[in-house]
Amino acid sequence: MDHHLIERWLRRRVRAERVSNLALAAAAALGSVALFFFVWMAIFVPVALLSIGLGVHPYVGATAVMLASIASYLWVRRPVAIPMLEVTRFEDTGEYSVTAPRGEHWMRLRSRNQSDPASLGSLIHDFIFVSPLLADSALAALAFRRRFAMVDVKLCARAIAVLHADIHRVSFDEVERRLPGVDMVSLLKQLWLLDAVQIITAAPQGMALTEGARQALADDEDAALIASVG
Repeated sequence: MDHHLIERWLRRRVRAERVSNLALAAAAALGSVALFFFVWMAIFVPVALLSIGLGVHPYVGATAVMLASIASYLWVRRPVAIPMLEVTRFEDTGEYSVTAPRGEHWMRLRSRNQSDPASLGSLIHDFIFVSPLLADSALAALAFRRRFAMVDVKLCARAIAVLHADIHRVSFDEVERRLPGVDMVSLLKQLWLLDAVQIITAAPQGMALTEGARQALADDEDAALIASVG
């Protein structure tokens, strides 16, 4: 397959991922603001009654509760850890140790004390902390977008061309042999970000092009052929 076709396809894919992450960040940020006021209104009546009894202005009481919930969230939150492939190269053997992050969604932020997401405590936690949780998720989406900005499209396209030429798993050593001088640790981390490539961490380790990516490339190739004929 033409290398330039792969590069154009990959560039569109990376651009789409960056746009979708930016849209996700914007939606999460707007949702955070909207839900802040929604929760504020939901707790206003009971807090207002309590505030009046304490001689405090009702608006001040509701706002203080919301600010306290944000402060509490920052205290109990688990720091956002954007998942990333861990790759180590052993210089003595030339072999690689590759560990994929666990499957928990990167946007799911919870208190460190919660183990049952369906429990009443978890539901109360999500309701109280929904506004700062979404704000945190917006920041995480922006961080994920920055990861895609660092993808070397030309290098990854060369690697995908190697994988496209073989319908089976391609070992790391084979990719390194066919792409001399490449930093395999950096390449593997970049390829892992792309849904187009499956990184196989279990022995025998290697990588393969997904069926979806293979079909998308075939469709692009057909479209390019039709355009050239027409």
